[in-house]
Amino acid sequence: MCFYYSITENFTESADVVMYPPSPAYADLGQPLTLMCKTNITDLWKSTSIYDETNSNGVPNVLYFEKAVDDWLLAEKERKVRHKDRFCVHAREREGDRKNGYFTYKSVLFKSSLFIYNLTYIVEKNEVPSSNTILITANPTGPINSGDTLHVTCSLSGGNPLAILTWNCSGTAINKSSEKSAFLDIALTVGQQDDGTICTCFASHRIASYNATAEKVISLKVYFHPEVTPTITQVPEGNIDTGDLVLLNCTLNGGNPVVTLSWNCSGNNHVTISGNTVVNTIEFNVNSSYHNTVCTCLASQDTIDSYSDSASHMLNVIYPPESNPTIHQATPGPVDSGSSVSLIYSLSGGNPLASLTWDCKGITQNSSSNTKTEYIVTFTVNKTFNGRVCTCFATHPIDSYRPNVQHQLAVYYAPGEPALRLGEEFPWFEGNTVIVNCLADVGNPEPVYKWMIGKQTQMQNNSRLQIEPLSKTHNDQEIKCSVNNDFTLRNNIILQPAFLKLNVEYNTSVTEVDILNGLTFPENVTAILRCQVTGNPLPNVTWYFISDETKQILQREDRIVVSSYIINTTSCLHTGTYECATENTVNGLKITDSKQTDLKVTCSPRLDNRYREIPATVTTEIGNDLNLTVFLVANPPPRIPTPPVHINIICKTKSLHVLWVSEFNGGREQTFFVEYWISLQLNNKSRSGAVMDLGESTTIKYDVKGLLPRTNYSVRILASNANGISVSEKVECITDLEIFTVKINTIQLEGNNDTVYAGIAMLTGGVILSVVIALAFLIRFRRNSKQSV
Repeated sequence: MCFYYSITENFTESADVVMYPPSPAYADLGQPLTLMCKTNITDLWKSTSIYDETNSNGVPNVLYFEKAVDDWLLAEKERKVRHKDRFCVHAREREGDRKNGYFTYKSVLFKSSLFIYNLTYIVEKNEVPSSNTILITANPTGPINSGDTLHVTCSLSGGNPLAILTWNCSGTAINKSSEKSAFLDIALTVGQQDDGTICTCFASHRIASYNATAEKVISLKVYFHPEVTPTITQVPEGNIDTGDLVLLNCTLNGGNPVVTLSWNCSGNNHVTISGNTVVNTIEFNVNSSYHNTVCTCLASQDTIDSYSDSASHMLNVIYPPESNPTIHQATPGPVDSGSSVSLIYSLSGGNPLASLTWDCKGITQNSSSNTKTEYIVTFTVNKTFNGRVCTCFATHPIDSYRPNVQHQLAVYYAPGEPALRLGEEFPWFEGNTVIVNCLADVGNPEPVYKWMIGKQTQMQNNSRLQIEPLSKTHNDQEIKCSVNNDFTLRNNIILQPAFLKLNVEYNTSVTEVDILNGLTFPENVTAILRCQVTGNPLPNVTWYFISDETKQILQREDRIVVSSYIINTTSCLHTGTYECATENTVNGLKITDSKQTDLKVTCSPRLDNRYREIPATVTTEIGNDLNLTVFLVANPPPRIPTPPVHINIICKTKSLHVLWVSEFNGGREQTFFVEYWISLQLNNKSRSGAVMDLGESTTIKYDVKGLLPRTNYSVRILASNANGISVSEKVECITDLEIFTVKINTIQLEGNNDTVYAGIAMLTGGVILSVVIALAFLIRFRRNSKQSV
């Protein structure tokens, strides 16, 4: 503080005025200051004004001096004056009385050059307030919102001068003191940090002896918003399985008063408050409908309408899709081998979306959205894919959801090249049934089969061929099976057919025996005999030369169908019967067949040295028959009488019907006699009368009557001419019973120059007819080369 003093120029007399401290004087604000003024003029005063540079509003603070020692005036208090004069006075107490703590000075001499003022001036006396009670008021009262302005006023009445008031709270201080009371108002803008602040008002006085202070403590109640937003925690953390119990904790720290938290999701709520921390817990069981649900925690304060805040939490509920997946083929229906196939697998819903895997490998394309999983797998098919089941598996964090869906592929492809398999093992036999299967990878669609045997189409659209009965005509024929289907036809694919040659076993037979260069040869030329046979397996062929005494093997060849026997130089002895015999084995049985042909070599008669000669001496008993046999050979054969052959006997009850064929009679007249006897009575023979010959190769009949029934009779025929008698071999026959009729037929069997006769008995006595083989007689006749004399 800087003070100035001056002497008014209109004073007639001057006086020396001494100021201490000298002018200008400085003092620290807020510190005690003692200012003294002294003049050497006691009666004449000159006005002295002392100004405070720090004052404002044009009204300076004037120092009032009270009398001190040696006429020094002591300034102890500032005060505003009620008039415009600024002066320094020398006050003498002339008279005064004490009123209310003030001294009134009746006269104060103020002398100027013009006149002397006689003033009455009331001078206050320094006096401390009578009470130590400081009154503190607040506006507004009660709690206050953060950011608003709070006025706290400290007031204290009495004292001279008034007490000096100060605050310890920061803010803008406003002095509102009156004449009798000191008022100090502090205006501060409150924040949440001011909640609970204690503002203390201090009162002090210029009189040092008045060292009393009084204070008023006020505790602020500040309403303010939380500085943070609510936070939400989830228990359990992270993803939630459907059906789980979920707790959402909404927590907010700070704010006054304590905030109110509420949820927009329904559930069981529980609120806990600790200090200025509020926790609102809500719990509920979730299902799939809760997925992506946003639960919002709302924060509000009852006393601060402008405050609202919120925090949101989105639920991530793990749940499986509600339906099973679907699968379809992009291009429905069968596809050709070598083509590309796309399978589309779709699955909607679920959180997260299900993961899909294929067991059919290919190029996979994912076209999933937020709500749908769709996979497309593309691959190239071949015939191995036909009927294959492609499975797509769905997996999900919910272990109970593990469905799969299947799709069966249909692929068109060519059949494989066929192969033929026999229904039975080789060989097949004539008369049997054979089954041939045409085996091939059947392809898709089903193939069409075409069978051919030789050049003849047998059947179509059946993989099984049945041939019955097998015949030898089937042997060596080729069976062909062709296979096609729609795929091969559309794609011009040619499949090679399958072939099988039939091997049918059948009995061998001689189909032809002939002599290539004629039937009759002269001597000393070449004769070629040829034999053609059939049979499978290939037969073995044997050539025989048959004479009256022998059957000579001429030649043997194995596994042939044509055999030739060559006579390089013919002779008379080559005349005779030649037989071609064939033999094979079919189904384990030995099969034979033969045919004969006669070869004639023209030659004059001569003895046949292949037979024994007539002994030089022949001995016989008188009365006995003597037969001499001479073997001759000639071509044409010599005309020699021969005994009857081809004898047939029909047995009746008491008679015999005898039939025979007349042979060459030697060129002479010939008669026949029938000689018969009971077989057991050889010496009791009966002979018929002469029976006339009717000519060569004619049949002659003779009936023998008066016989015994059921008796075995022997019969022979005697041929007689002028040269002698020729006797046939005997034939036996049993006559029938009285009630039976027996018929005996002779049947000639060709072979080895033998004639076999078989008897057949027929029962005629009733309705029963039976066939009984009665007997068989083998009678050998020498033909063409044997003469009985």
